[in-house]
Amino acid sequence: MFVVLLICLFLLALLCASWLYYSKYRSLIALTSDWPSGPSWPLIGHAHYFLNIAPERMFEHLRELYAKYGRENRLKFWFGTELNLFTGNVHDIAELSTSLAYNQKSEHYGVLLNWLGEGLLISKGEKWLQRRKLLTPAFHFTILKQFVEVFEQQASVLLAQLSASVNGEPLELFKPLSLYTLDVICETSMGVSIQAQTLAESDYVRAVHIMKHVTHQRLSHLFYHFDFTYRWTPLAWEERKALKTLHGFTTRIIEQRRAEQLTKPTTLSANGTAELGIKRKSNFLDILLNSEVNGEPLGNLDIREEVDTFIFEGYETTATALQFLFYNLATHAECQQRCYEELIEVFGHDPVHFEGLKNLRYIELCIKESLRLYPPVPAFARKVVKQCQLNGLTVPAGTNITVLPMYIGRLPEHFEEPDLFRPERFAAQSAGNTSNPFAFVPFSAGARNCVGQKFAMLEMKTVLVHVLRRFEFSYAGNQAPELMFGVTLCTRLPLLFHIKERSVA
Repeated sequence: MFVVLLICLFLLALLCASWLYYSKYRSLIALTSDWPSGPSWPLIGHAHYFLNIAPERMFEHLRELYAKYGRENRLKFWFGTELNLFTGNVHDIAELSTSLAYNQKSEHYGVLLNWLGEGLLISKGEKWLQRRKLLTPAFHFTILKQFVEVFEQQASVLLAQLSASVNGEPLELFKPLSLYTLDVICETSMGVSIQAQTLAESDYVRAVHIMKHVTHQRLSHLFYHFDFTYRWTPLAWEERKALKTLHGFTTRIIEQRRAEQLTKPTTLSANGTAELGIKRKSNFLDILLNSEVNGEPLGNLDIREEVDTFIFEGYETTATALQFLFYNLATHAECQQRCYEELIEVFGHDPVHFEGLKNLRYIELCIKESLRLYPPVPAFARKVVKQCQLNGLTVPAGTNITVLPMYIGRLPEHFEEPDLFRPERFAAQSAGNTSNPFAFVPFSAGARNCVGQKFAMLEMKTVLVHVLRRFEFSYAGNQAPELMFGVTLCTRLPLLFHIKERSVA
């Protein structure tokens, strides 16, 4: 009898909760009733579609849901009380990219708030606009030219690390690539060498790896999404300890540089060189220290937010892009050979330089094709702050709109034989035979696109020149990578490669 009573009470509570849910959200439910979606359940919405789906199955699962329930490459999901529109519609993406109505990032980026604060990635409104205007000149070609020297120096260290694996056991290439990109991003952002490639167990490097793990976990597990439950977990304790190291390091560098300015005021010359008693190359921190907003210099916290954001955005994303680029070249030997022939034609065995990097046409095609198939950031999302129209859809305030660049880049209406690695397709586009430009958005698009995309392209080209000039790569696996979504695109198992010294006549 007692069990029956409990069941009745549970059903009554469920009925009441469902009624309250429907009463509160019925206007939104009615407004979006014609949006394409699968059947939903009371209270949890469409969350049941993602229960017991292995992470490495998620992308294919989403493609199957699009095929079954989608319309015009759109799909609606209710996750509890959260309304989401997943879109692969290029006209939607064009609107998202050009209208200020969609300029705010979704709250999913909140998992990065403790680390990055309100830096360029997360900030919104007037603060974002001011920061974007402030930071865009930092990626002018005169500044980027100077960074090539850093790319070159750190690539030499990378070659020494890779040489230890020649003709040996298969190498997990992501590890040395990620340490390389961390060295590059710290030196170009703060002007300091952390020697991550040779001191991989330093406190700073370990703290960066911990924060990578924390952000992946918080995005992957529902329990970690909510601050009121997350803050009591061992993972949150790990995060606090890592942030003490990261924030402390960045703050010390900022304070040291300010102290230098007090004794030897720093100005930036016309070519971007920092004048500080002696000439030295400028870096991201120099530019921030010499910048003003509304006539006032940036505070230390403002600068720390932007430096940490620059490191976050330029470290793992570039390493991920490079890993998949090497995978594609390792599995397409003819493309790898063409890249080698081009880089020898442009540089021979001379040092890399800015003008030469611009002439690596075929290598750039390979990078773009790899980014199409394996964009390092698998999703980006916007929050609708005011009800608006999106190409015929009335989108209520509070809706999260999610774009999956990898889904769009593999649609056959935009790319013939979309699952094949064919770099020449981008040459055909540049000749005028183009698909919609919003079908290729690995760096996002519009006002909130990646401010450092030219930096990343130059860095990837430099690495490729150095590595392919000395080594040949082959893939050690026997199947395609099983992809997993996180902050960046990753694989269930590490990608392993065989490396051998290149035979040079």
